[in-house]
Amino acid sequence: AHIAVGNGDADYYTPHWYPLHIAFAEKAGGDTKLRRVGTLVKNSIQGYSIDKATADKYGIKTIDQLKDPKIARLFDVDGDGKADLYGCDPGWGCERIIEHNLDAYGLRDTVTHKQGEYFALLPDVIQRIQSGSPTLYYSWTPNW
Repeated sequence: AHIAVGNGDADYYTPHWYPLHIAFAEKAGGDTKLRRVGTLVKNSIQGYSIDKATADKYGIKTIDQLKDPKIARLFDVDGDGKADLYGCDPGWGCERIIEHNLDAYGLRDTVTHKQGEYFALLPDVIQRIQSGSPTLYYSWTPNW
């Protein structure tokens, strides 16, 4: 979409997450071809989320707590003993963030990045939360 705007094939593109999408903007010509004109949603955030019941019950407050196999196992969906993190589509900016954080926080041994089409994964996330099952997922506002 950034390239389409940069090439004049589109007039505007609203879902630009700064700084997450800055590489896309630079590849499309940066400030020479693109102009940011304002903010649609102020104070939006993105990152890792878990269901409140599990967070409260086990005192989970930070991502590095997932290094603890006992904590990670709470979010195991497929029975391999590792937390299943419902993540992002391959190629999305959040995929790079998740993959970087798995290494930076030393989580490769306890967390699996469950990738797929994000909006196809959401029904499972929602069902797990509604049923009271521990759920680990990547999200952003105003999407949630």
